[in-house]
Amino acid sequence: MLSPPSSSFSNYQAFEDDDTGPESSTSSVETTTSLPALESAESQLSSVHTLAFPENATSDGSRVPVPTNSSTNNNTHNRQESQYCVDSSNFGESKVKRIPIWLRSKKIQLGTAAAAPPVAVLLLLLLLVTTTTTVLYFSPNNKRHTRVRVAMIGNSMMYYNDMPRLLEALSEDRIQQDSCLHGDASLSTILITGSGTYKIWKQGVGQFQNASTELFDESGKARTSNSKNNNAGYKERLYDYGACTVPQLLFGYDATLDQKMQDWSFENTIDDDDSNEDFYFDDDEYYTMDYANDIYNYNFDSYDDGSNPCLMDPNYYRYRNSLYWQDGLREEDDNDVDDNNYENYWTWKPKPPKWDYIILNDNTRNPAQTSYRSDALSILEQKYIAWFQETGATPVLMFTYAYDTPYRDMSGLLDIPTFTSLTYEGYRQFAELLSQRLPENQQPKIAPVGLAFLTVWEESFDFWNSTLFHVDRIHPSPHGTFLQGCVVYCTLYGLLPPKTTAIGKLETLFDGARRMQPSRHRRLPLPTREEASYLYHVAERVCLQNHVPKSFVHYENGESTDYTSQDDTYKNDNIY
Repeated sequence: MLSPPSSSFSNYQAFEDDDTGPESSTSSVETTTSLPALESAESQLSSVHTLAFPENATSDGSRVPVPTNSSTNNNTHNRQESQYCVDSSNFGESKVKRIPIWLRSKKIQLGTAAAAPPVAVLLLLLLLVTTTTTVLYFSPNNKRHTRVRVAMIGNSMMYYNDMPRLLEALSEDRIQQDSCLHGDASLSTILITGSGTYKIWKQGVGQFQNASTELFDESGKARTSNSKNNNAGYKERLYDYGACTVPQLLFGYDATLDQKMQDWSFENTIDDDDSNEDFYFDDDEYYTMDYANDIYNYNFDSYDDGSNPCLMDPNYYRYRNSLYWQDGLREEDDNDVDDNNYENYWTWKPKPPKWDYIILNDNTRNPAQTSYRSDALSILEQKYIAWFQETGATPVLMFTYAYDTPYRDMSGLLDIPTFTSLTYEGYRQFAELLSQRLPENQQPKIAPVGLAFLTVWEESFDFWNSTLFHVDRIHPSPHGTFLQGCVVYCTLYGLLPPKTTAIGKLETLFDGARRMQPSRHRRLPLPTREEASYLYHVAERVCLQNHVPKSFVHYENGESTDYTSQDDTYKNDNIY
């Protein structure tokens, strides 16, 4: 068992780029323009090589503070600022003959006509700047401004604090996302359960403002918004639950779901009220599919745990169908065409959505455990690879973080570095399989969330232990989701989200979250700017600078733990 590292670490004085300069005076100011001085300055600047930044310095030279405990001795971490500054006192001046007349060693009085260059020159400069800016903005290499469409398949590691909508916020809505998430789901069981967000995202923020679909009562008669017959399960309000099944997410429809909905009874809906109170057991802490039986004995046709949005609200099912069927393509059915009633032999088929990336994660401990890793490889081979090929999207495997909790059987996962390293080996094998079966333009990516969390564990154990997790010590806190979101964003774009958004708009990043944590759980605070700057910097080092924690073990031969977790004896309904 590795002992956690010391919680003391360097506390560098932070300084941010200041976009605001000193206020310019409106009074007349005399300035002598000296082009040689500028050339000399440029010459000296070009001779300044890249400085050796401390471990917590960003690539642009700015430094971020590492969150500290009150016991940290700040006096031992003072650093000299002079090594990051350029001394301009020695810049010399000399005479130059060939320069524009209006710029030659004249005392230019700001605010007067003498200071103004010819209008033609100004117009030329304006045209040049405008053209350059436009070309750069729309350049294919300008990834920051690229809009991408992302499908997300996973579990509570994604829906805690609503990571799908956090990605939208970090990208300023350049990421367009949809998801199919179910608590405790694995790559296999999500195909059986479908979505499990009906009870989770039926919240005020999740309500659609402009969604429209025709509503029906039990007899099939269309209802109006002022209908008195407003039985539970058929409320006019619709919520953004995401897709109901993985095929519906990827292709816009699911034939198995369609067949199941044809026989669906209106009496099966839950009779609830409009409150947000969790009258049900609302989360995934103790939901577990019985792995003692072969998981392939389960099938979606007969499975219903009361959390699939389409099964719980048929009007939401109709709404989901309308998203893609309204733009569908008609194709002819050649069987027994009746010339007198030709139109009846046309059927509507949906126009499937287009995805650039498909983000997916397995149940957190599964990739580290032998039998569950084998299940995941099997289902990737049987189902997912064909879907990836059909959609043309690039798979992104979200390599999840390790945790240590008394509410799970952690046998076989000896410590955080071992848990992290074995989990990565599982995702590496997943990526290797996909890489062999997918074309060059669809080679899989791995989002190294686990490495980012392990980096924090090494550098600041107290911060990792007290801040990155929800109260169950399994799911991410808002801090953890922020770090996870930055890593996933960087994996998609090859760069971090703009600081002006990730740090500058920190207070509003989670405003669109359909739910943060379960309502009966203790509320957790959002990251402070100092904390967010540190986590942002961790994501930068892991994703862009290939930082690997010292305690990480590079497995390459399929290492895993043979122990199968037995969680029943660890479950506790009163831990909160």
